[in-house]
Amino acid sequence: MGVKLHGFTYCHRIATTLIWISLGIPTPSWCIFLEPSNSYTTIRALQEERAILPCKFQPDTSNNDVIQQVTWFKQVVDKEGKTSREQVILAHLTFGQTEFGSYTGRVEFADKTPTSDSSLVIKASQLSNAGTYVCHVTVFPSGTFEVNMELVVWSEYICI
Repeated sequence: MGVKLHGFTYCHRIATTLIWISLGIPTPSWCIFLEPSNSYTTIRALQEERAILPCKFQPDTSNNDVIQQVTWFKQVVDKEGKTSREQVILAHLTFGQTEFGSYTGRVEFADKTPTSDSSLVIKASQLSNAGTYVCHVTVFPSGTFEVNMELVVWSEYICI
C-alpha cells in the first residue's frame, strides 16, 4: 500500500514494536519507487525491439535499509484461469544474477548494479512477452515491496 505525493508513490511499513535500550522508540520505515511513479503503468514496445520496464527503488536511509534482492516476475494465467508468477530474472546483493527458463539470454537489468536501477530490459520483444510484470524488491530490515506494470508488444505490418 502506498501514499502518492508529488508524483511519487511512497510505501509505508507500520513500525513493529522494537525494544531499543537507548531510545525505546519504534520508527516507521519509508521507501519510494522512483520509477514507475504510478502503482500501475503500461509500457509499449515494438516486436523485435528492446523493451525497458522501469523499476528504481529508494530504500529508507534513516532506517539503514539495504536492498538485498530484486526479482522480476511475469504473471501467467493457466487454462483453468489460475494466476501464478513466472520468474524472469533475479539479482541478489551477494550472490549475483540469475535468468530463468525461456528468458535466459533474452533479458538483463538496465544497470550493472541492479540494486540501484532494477529496470528490466527485454532484448528483443516478442508478442508472447506481452502481459503483466512485477518488480519485487526485498529490503532489509523493512521487508518486501513491489510494483506492477503491463507490457504491450506491437507488431508492424507492411502493406503491399
